Amino acid sequence: MTLRLFNTVAGIGAALIVVAASSVERVAAQEAPPRRAAAVQPQPPAPPPAPIDEPTVRVERRRQPVLIGQDYTVRAGETVSDVVLIFGSLKVEGRVRGDAVVILGKVEVAGTGAIDGDLVSIGGGVDVASGGSISGDLVSIAGALTAAETFSPGGEQVVIGSASMGNRLRAFVPWVTSGLMLGRVVVPSLPWVWVFLAAAFFITLVLGLVFEAPVRACAEAIDAKPLTTFLTGLLVLLLVGPASLLLAVSVVGIAVLPFMFCALLIAVVIGKVAVSRWLGWRIVRESDADSRMEVVRSVVLGFAILTVLYMLPIVGLVTWATVSVLALGAANSTVFKALRRENPAPPRPPATPVAPSPVPSVMPVAAPAQPAPLAADAVPLQAAPFTPPLADISEPTPASAWSAASPLLSLPRATLYRRVAAGLINPVTGRRLVKSWIIDELIPAFTELYKEIESDLNISCLEETVLTWHLPATDIVEAFDKRIASGTEFVEVGPSEQNAYFNFPFKSGDIRSCYIVNVQQILDSLRAVMKSSGLLVEEKFDHQQLSIINAGVRYNDLVADKIIFCEGYSAIHNSWFAQLPYSLNKGEALIVSIKDLPTNHIYKFRQTLVPLPGKENLWWYGSNYIWDFKDDRPTNAYKEAATKELQSWLKLPFTVEDHKAAIRYATVERRPFVGFHPAQPRVGIFNGWGTKGCSLVPYFARQFTDHLMNPMVPIHAEADIKRFNSLLSVKGPTF
Repeated sequence: MTLRLFNTVAGIGAALIVVAASSVERVAAQEAPPRRAAAVQPQPPAPPPAPIDEPTVRVERRRQPVLIGQDYTVRAGETVSDVVLIFGSLKVEGRVRGDAVVILGKVEVAGTGAIDGDLVSIGGGVDVASGGSISGDLVSIAGALTAAETFSPGGEQVVIGSASMGNRLRAFVPWVTSGLMLGRVVVPSLPWVWVFLAAAFFITLVLGLVFEAPVRACAEAIDAKPLTTFLTGLLVLLLVGPASLLLAVSVVGIAVLPFMFCALLIAVVIGKVAVSRWLGWRIVRESDADSRMEVVRSVVLGFAILTVLYMLPIVGLVTWATVSVLALGAANSTVFKALRRENPAPPRPPATPVAPSPVPSVMPVAAPAQPAPLAADAVPLQAAPFTPPLADISEPTPASAWSAASPLLSLPRATLYRRVAAGLINPVTGRRLVKSWIIDELIPAFTELYKEIESDLNISCLEETVLTWHLPATDIVEAFDKRIASGTEFVEVGPSEQNAYFNFPFKSGDIRSCYIVNVQQILDSLRAVMKSSGLLVEEKFDHQQLSIINAGVRYNDLVADKIIFCEGYSAIHNSWFAQLPYSLNKGEALIVSIKDLPTNHIYKFRQTLVPLPGKENLWWYGSNYIWDFKDDRPTNAYKEAATKELQSWLKLPFTVEDHKAAIRYATVERRPFVGFHPAQPRVGIFNGWGTKGCSLVPYFARQFTDHLMNPMVPIHAEADIKRFNSLLSVKGPTF
């Protein structure tokens, strides 16, 4: 191509020199002065010279156009070099000396048109009029060739695909020229774009409902640390290329590539749904995590905001790129967080064995330890795990060491029930009001135990009541109606006289066989009795002082056959059981004073109002679930939101008396952890109750006691930590 251009320029230059020389010669002949004639004899006039034809030079314009998003015409009499068009059509009426390449555009060669080189058309088709010529090869992909029967290119002729295929490809041309090239993703003037948006909206909505939990987790990751989430997505995006190259070079890793790309695609899709939901709840906060209508509202609002932003030039493309990176980062952060939760770091190597202290002649026996208290200024959750030291297993244990009664090692206060929990037992759960897990076995177990406590301690700690639920959304109303239609066990249509006290948009439903447990009264009474009997030691448990000896366990001066950890969320720092798949979440609640509200019911709208036993006019109002948190302190955000919500629901005046918060030690499977460590049967755990402790603890306490007395008595399979034996055996402490 360069050589042709050089030859043309040289030819034009030579022609100009010839023309200039001829002109100079004529001008010189015309301007030269006549010389004086010598005195000579006159001569006859010479015949006039024959006319000489001057050379004629034709100068052709030769260009090499490269255009994107524009049409181009080579006019008759015009000559160009090569032509490259992208998203534009080409019409040739003159001559193309070189090659012509047209992508997603139509090619028309007129009768006077000629292409001396090759013609390549992709997604547009070629029309050659009679008289038009193509001296090189003709290649048409995804487009038809229309030409006279006598037409034949100078080289090969290749036609792949049909005209319909080309038409579908060309439908994207306006989106590229009017959208992508202007820096926006959505072009409102294109009808097919709205069809695509409708499909994308439907998929987003379905995924947001079907995969509600992972989408919520991703949205919470964005809400907690947006910048970190974005940088995580950017890092993953940058590492995709090198990782793919390494896998491809290894040959064996080629089989992994499809799975990796599928995982990335799924991550981006779920992440984008989460971004939509996050944007929606930033505008209107979700007050009920179980409400499908609130999920739909958040997703719709977020999707609408993104759609509007996608329409704006430059902003649209920037938004799309930012959302994609944020979505990838949210999905990866959530996955890594789940992996860390299920596979925490292994414990440190065992510390130097602690020298055993002398065993007294009569020694009380150690029993379950209580969790460490949360400091007033909120103790961080990143404390290092402890490692139980091993004592000299050859040390003999006097028989007298086991003769005394067994004390409890406890702390001055509990971390959850005493501080925050309402003590509510609900026989149904979730928005579909399904029966709680093994509730038919739990009800007789906890009623029997609490009645025994009432009789032994002369207190009142259990009250049966009815929960009236003012259904907050249409989807919950539908779920309630289906539940009533399938059976009325525990549920029935509620009365409407509470309208004098509450504002609620739909009907209400009653849940029977609910109970309120006075947890504080039980703990205070048991503490007083056990302290007076010398059976309770209230101090902070130091895990480093625990050692395993030949006949049991030793803690300071206490020796026992077994130790059972009942630590609540502090179990995450216990190297014996830190590997269990726990799931911490934080809850907050208000203590409010309300006069004239009947206390014979529990009331629920989005959160629950529970009368506090023995506390006149005092009600517990809560609670929420926070999955990403730094400490156990109450937050002003919750207090303001809960107060505003209660004001809109309750018609009676109220005052906020207290604001509480605590951390729940829940489990991924929503099943408790009960049993002994597979590698050390002297170390047990009794934990993981989540929000169901008042109903689950009595049942499993009795079952665990029976198992301690007779190991042949099994622990419920869904609660027994034997289901995690492989995990605990691999990652537990070495003995």
